[in-house]
Amino acid sequence: MDNFYRAKRTDNGSWVYGIYLPLLDGACMIPDDAAICEMSKKVDGVDIKGHLIETVGIERNTLGLCTGVEDSEGMPVFAGDYVRFNVPVAKKQTADNACAHDVVLIEETHEGFSVAADGIFTINAVQFLDNLRANGNGFTVIGNIYDNPEFAEAARHNIA
Repeated sequence: MDNFYRAKRTDNGSWVYGIYLPLLDGACMIPDDAAICEMSKKVDGVDIKGHLIETVGIERNTLGLCTGVEDSEGMPVFAGDYVRFNVPVAKKQTADNACAHDVVLIEETHEGFSVAADGIFTINAVQFLDNLRANGNGFTVIGNIYDNPEFAEAARHNIA
C-alpha cells in the first residue's frame, strides 16, 4: 500500500483516502474512488486529448500514511490511529508492577512507523503488529488523534 494516505477534506472535514499530492500552496489527494473523465481541447490549432482526474483539497496536518497492516476486522491501520489489543499485552513486569495497557498510538517517524513505549523509546509498529497477529493476538483500530482525543491518556502509558 505504498503512497496510500488518509486526510480530512478542506471542503467538508470528512475523511478521504487515496494518493497524496503535495503542492506549493497546500496539499491535495486523488481519492481512491476518483472520477476520471476524458478531455479534448484545441490549442493553437492542435487537438489535445487526455484525461482529467478528480482531486480534493486536504488539511495537511491530518495526513496519515497507511502502515500496510490491517486490524482484526480488516481495517487498514494509519499513522495517527489508536489501536486496542483484543487481549491485553502485559508491560514489563516487576514484583510491584503487574499492570497492562491495551491502547497504543501509531506514529510515523523518519525511521518508519513506531509505537512509543512508556515515553522512553520506540519500537517498530509494523513489526510489532505483525508479530501480534502471528502469535494469534488481535487488535482493532478504535479511533485516531484527530477525532478521538479521549484516547490520548490511555496511549500515553504505552506498552514496553
